[in-house]
Amino acid sequence: MASYLSNLETGSLSKMSQCKVWLDNYNGQYYPGAQVQGRVILNFDSETKLRGVKVSIVCHEHTEWMDTENYYDTEQHEHRSRNTLFKGDNDAFITEFILYGNPPRRYPRASIFTLFSINLPNILPGTFNCEHGSISYKLIACVDRPMAFDYQDEIIFVVVAPIDLNLLQNPRLLEPTSYSEEKPSVVGVVPEDLYLWTFSCLRELWFLERQ
Repeated sequence: MASYLSNLETGSLSKMSQCKVWLDNYNGQYYPGAQVQGRVILNFDSETKLRGVKVSIVCHEHTEWMDTENYYDTEQHEHRSRNTLFKGDNDAFITEFILYGNPPRRYPRASIFTLFSINLPNILPGTFNCEHGSISYKLIACVDRPMAFDYQDEIIFVVVAPIDLNLLQNPRLLEPTSYSEEKPSVVGVVPEDLYLWTFSCLRELWFLERQ
């Protein structure tokens, strides 16, 4: 960071226009509720028209596993099974901080600093990675240019939560599992009814269903 700022002051940066994002208070990890402080550095080699500048923090969840899938073979006219990769992706948390918005503005050939500060929510999962899934965080800076390609830069950072899912690396704990139990239920004079509750755990995701 210091060398980059020194290059800005001496004018020895590359002549190519670019966007860089830096974290000012990052020491290897953040905690839920922490304040993320940094700056977006814009370097223009010529007059540039901007429509907006924003930074975003994204918490991304990914899970995948191999399992058996039943299907009907239309050529052989029979039911078969095959190994299939099941996967899913979800952005659990997204927040944006607008540094500059409309109307479009022209900037001269220069290097510009733009500061930002974003508070993380108090309740967040920590960074996690295993064979079947991951939870990751990244900070994205985007420079919106009308009728031109946007400039973008990003940084991956670590969040440490009070409950560290990385400690649950026992293979047995990471295997899909399910449990169901049948119990009779009688309410007043209503004839005995049968409720089936299914409790299942899949890749650290928990569901409770009544059937």
